[in-house]
Amino acid sequence: MKYYTACTLKGNKVLVRGYRNGERFTESISFKPSLFIRTKKDSNYKTLKNVKVKKMIFDTLYDCREFLDQYRELEDCPIYGNTDFITQYLMESYPNEIEYDLKQIKIAYLDLECESENGFPNLDNPNEKVNLMSIRISGVTHVISFIPITLPDCKIHMVSNEKEILKKTFEILSREDVDIITGWNIKLFDMPYIIGRALLYFEQKEIESWMPFNLMKFRETDIGGKKYKVYEFPGYTILDYMDLYKKFSGTNQESYALQNIAKVELDAQKLDYSEYGSLREFYNKNFQKFAEYNVQDVILVERLDDKLKLIDLAVSIAYEAKITYDTVFFATRIWETICCDYLMQRNIVPPLKRSYNKDEQFVGAYVKDVIPGLYKNVVSFDATSLYPSIIIQWNISPETCTKADSSMNADYFMGDNKKDLPDLLKEAESINSCLACNGSTFTRDIQGFIPILIERTFNQRKEAKSRMIELEKEYEQTKNKDLLPRIAALKIRQSVKKILANSLYGCLGNPAFVYSSPELATAVTVTGQVIIRKAEMAMNDYIQSLTKDKKDYVLAVDTDSVYLNLDAIVQKISEKTKIPNVTEFINQICEQKIQPELTKEMKILSHSLGCAENKIIFKREAIASAGMFIAKKRYALLVQDLEGVRFAEPKLKIMGLETARSSTPLVVRNKLKDCIKIILTKTPEELR
Repeated sequence: MKYYTACTLKGNKVLVRGYRNGERFTESISFKPSLFIRTKKDSNYKTLKNVKVKKMIFDTLYDCREFLDQYRELEDCPIYGNTDFITQYLMESYPNEIEYDLKQIKIAYLDLECESENGFPNLDNPNEKVNLMSIRISGVTHVISFIPITLPDCKIHMVSNEKEILKKTFEILSREDVDIITGWNIKLFDMPYIIGRALLYFEQKEIESWMPFNLMKFRETDIGGKKYKVYEFPGYTILDYMDLYKKFSGTNQESYALQNIAKVELDAQKLDYSEYGSLREFYNKNFQKFAEYNVQDVILVERLDDKLKLIDLAVSIAYEAKITYDTVFFATRIWETICCDYLMQRNIVPPLKRSYNKDEQFVGAYVKDVIPGLYKNVVSFDATSLYPSIIIQWNISPETCTKADSSMNADYFMGDNKKDLPDLLKEAESINSCLACNGSTFTRDIQGFIPILIERTFNQRKEAKSRMIELEKEYEQTKNKDLLPRIAALKIRQSVKKILANSLYGCLGNPAFVYSSPELATAVTVTGQVIIRKAEMAMNDYIQSLTKDKKDYVLAVDTDSVYLNLDAIVQKISEKTKIPNVTEFINQICEQKIQPELTKEMKILSHSLGCAENKIIFKREAIASAGMFIAKKRYALLVQDLEGVRFAEPKLKIMGLETARSSTPLVVRNKLKDCIKIILTKTPEELR
């Protein structure tokens, strides 16, 4: 088993670290990159548009870059290929699925403390001394201090001054041979501050000599209009746990301070020092407790990862895509590499990365104006993975597009606004294509690589999830602890596949993505609008046929979800016979009547637009005894059943209200939830 843990470029070399058969390796490789240009001769390689190209191999990275600089703008001699030379190297070095051992990858949890004699430390002018450092590696907490402390469960490294704290930090990281450095907000604070202070004592060359590749990189990044310094230490990967939490936890929080996240996720807290007026007073009066406070922070981050496994998730995504660990935050780069790897294994060469307009905008999803009010017996339906399913069903991919158009909108296909489409459909049929609702057509002759990759990802997730559930059931019966690592691995694998599948449409609509285009993006969104509006009409038509009126029973529509008021049917049946269980009654109506109507409507749409088969599936999501709708994306439901799970006590589902906003303090959110529950459970008379 061989796998990388870090990879970077230095001059004409590729520097790589990793493990080979359980042993650490570090290599400096003279990599020969390649690009492609058109040729009239026979060739094993072609582009997505079936143009023959030949491979050009360069002796050095410098030669390849020079060639690009000279010729990339020439329209009559286009260049093709992957110019991310790190991923080009990784794909060539690891042509098959990468096997790796998460247990072997070494993680350092780091947190520094510094003085605040003149207020909060300033990254632009780091004038406050670092006075304490905690680094937790493989279950051992190393604490570096120049003031005597006693921490029985820690390994204390006593030094004479701040300068020695800084150097000792990197000595420990080097001696322990770590791969990943993490902590809370370390990317934008701890690591820049450590280097800012170290540069006061050491030359940059000496600091670089402490790093695995004798290299340190610096850049500035703009976040919310503010410039931040970012340092990278190739060989080590900085994975800020706060960034991982924001990206992959799937939650929004009122605050992303470690204090709040530890409380929410672990019901734990940072060490309290409120008896002291300030942090300055804290370390001056009780340095022993100050050290305990520092240690507690690294332990909290480690406990968060023990629970959430976000580092394992990030590493697994990196190996899935054949990218470096720190690239997992960028969906377009993940998918560009996955697509490139898939294509190159079939001798299909990707297009060159191009400049793009950051302000380019596309048509978005359909969101209906809600009918404000308080309602009884509300049910919601979701289109399962709507955008990925559209991409698969309509075969949307750069090389399958037989006509690129974005002139049409959803009104062309709807009700009284419906325009005559026979000519367009006839044209699509004549070239064996299906018609997307923006006017573009896509061939049925071959399956596009993007639909193939999405379908493959879906199937792999389904397989991993099914196997995970099987093992979980087996564990419940046998309590065999040997099953737990396999369950954990499958849980991570299915999470990776879910994240990948759900992120690809966002890439398709992102002009930074090498395979994006307005025509592809709007083929998905406009078709999605038609699908959800057709579902809205089908639901209304069915209920109106029973109630014999033309009232609008669809309370809200949002992207892939429809919210339907079934109280009129409940009341109509109740007049004739007693309904013993209203929730089960609604469930039966949904299963036996409404879902079949939706399936029929989707099949008609699929057939009429020339698709090979229907992939759009609507499933009932929530059954709510009451719902409160205020405006678009602002509602609350009192849910009795969610996707077939019947609750003994109903649960609140809240969207867009103050209780769901991270800016609303927790104590206020809880009180507001109590108020909403009262509104949804009491009659108007009782509320008065």
